[in-house]
Amino acid sequence: MFRTMCIVMFVSLTALAGKPSWNTFAFHIDGVKAQEDAELIQKTILKVDPKMIKGAKGLTTESGYVLIDHDHHNTTFQKIGQAILSVADVKVYTKLHIPDYQKVQGTIIGDKLNQVLAEQGRGFSVKTIDSQKGLFEVIIQKGDYKGKGFNFGGLAHAISDPIVYGGLGLNLRYIGGGPEGKFGQMVKDVNEKEVRFRKKGKKTKKYSPKLMKVYQDIFNFPPESLKKFYQ
Repeated sequence: MFRTMCIVMFVSLTALAGKPSWNTFAFHIDGVKAQEDAELIQKTILKVDPKMIKGAKGLTTESGYVLIDHDHHNTTFQKIGQAILSVADVKVYTKLHIPDYQKVQGTIIGDKLNQVLAEQGRGFSVKTIDSQKGLFEVIIQKGDYKGKGFNFGGLAHAISDPIVYGGLGLNLRYIGGGPEGKFGQMVKDVNEKEVRFRKKGKKTKKYSPKLMKVYQDIFNFPPESLKKFYQ
């Protein structure tokens, strides 16, 4: 009986863990004053979860970012960010670009988007850098927070998942490092995402017809690649 219970518990815990997804993403860090500080921060990142973080590199007093090779499903940026803040007096953040931010303002989509960005107590804050261009900073905070804190996927799903899959259907990009911001970036194209979901047979979710109507009017939706699903 005891052995059976142990097996059940093991299976349950395994199921709760997210499927591993190895990627290299950039974390922006301001305020690194010496190379010794950069090396300390990179060593600290590796210690957060040696099994799930394969590498941390690229941080210097000039670069302003570190590339983290890790399983981002099971090791959150919140956890990594707070570990950095525990050893260094720096600003830890990522750069978020929502190209159509201004286009949806004044609509139900814009209202819901602003609610997502303004939610408090999650261990991070979203600062508007340029509302016309849709540029934001997602800044890790010290102290207690609700849930898992910040990870790319948290905001990405809420903002860039298609309407019929529970999101707001907006393209986004987490800007990486380097001159063009391509090192360790994450890009989400909503139409490509929906085509992929449809091909995989992913079930749609309940959504607001009013939200969809506004979305269709703004974006002339659906595109040719998705028209067969909206006839």
